[in-house]
Amino acid sequence: MKKKTKTILSASFLVSLAILSEKAYRYVFDRNAKPFEVKNNKQAPMPNVDKIEKLKIEAEKNVQHDCFETFHRINPNGDRLYATFFPSKDPSQKFILCSHGYKTTGIHEFAPFLPFYIQQDLNVLIVDHQAHGHSEGKTITFGILESRDLLDWVYWLIEHFGKDIEIAIHGISMGAASALALCDQVPSQVRFIVEDCGYTNAFQQLQDTIQLAKLPKLTALFLAKNFTLHTGCSLKKFDPLSHVKHSKVPLLIVHGKEDPLVPFPMAQEISNACPREQATLFVDQAGHAQSYFLTKETYQEMFKRFIEKYMQKARN
Repeated sequence: MKKKTKTILSASFLVSLAILSEKAYRYVFDRNAKPFEVKNNKQAPMPNVDKIEKLKIEAEKNVQHDCFETFHRINPNGDRLYATFFPSKDPSQKFILCSHGYKTTGIHEFAPFLPFYIQQDLNVLIVDHQAHGHSEGKTITFGILESRDLLDWVYWLIEHFGKDIEIAIHGISMGAASALALCDQVPSQVRFIVEDCGYTNAFQQLQDTIQLAKLPKLTALFLAKNFTLHTGCSLKKFDPLSHVKHSKVPLLIVHGKEDPLVPFPMAQEISNACPREQATLFVDQAGHAQSYFLTKETYQEMFKRFIEKYMQKARN
């Protein structure tokens, strides 16, 4: 009887563990999971969240629905990906490819930047990564597959608009990490990358997020193993910093010094590792992805300098 009871208890424990494992995995990586909430406290100062979110919503409403086109492509997983294209007012060979962050959409992330882009005579392609927005897919991979798809969009632009075009990539958070992972392999048409609060390593970022959520440290290791079982991908091996060390393109590195989600020291590591030309905008009292809203004029001015310096000019 005791043996039978132990067997039942062991089986129940394993079933419970499996259910908990699946729930935890889905909570972090499923497209329908809610993003981690960051409250205003000493460990996670994010005082402008509500104000900035309202600005994003308002900017998204102001997007003119008659001035863009939508494009689709199928990624290697068989998922249909979606992108929104805003042509420049005057004919231009300059393009910007926009790569959004975790648990948002391309338009929501980049609508506030659109008026600035258009003023610079940039053609704008804003993508929805897999498992986000209008794109298909069930799993968010913290930049692993997103970076692959982003590179495909680069080649799609070249194929559709010609080999003579010039491209800048603008990434925020996960989208910035995805862009950084390409900086050593992009074709010559890519002139520079703007990375705003990108992380250096996907597993390290997961660890930091788990710690912020005040969960046991082992949770990150547990989730990473489960992630590999589900996807066949390794979070530890997605290491944008290793790509930065061999970057082919200049970087504009932007980060809020009070970012609780992607720690500011990661930006310093990226800056120290980059062998190419770079500029940094490190913003006091800015939280995660807040720098543009707190220092818009400076952000735009630095962006314009990169356009003037690295576009309309062949890369060495």
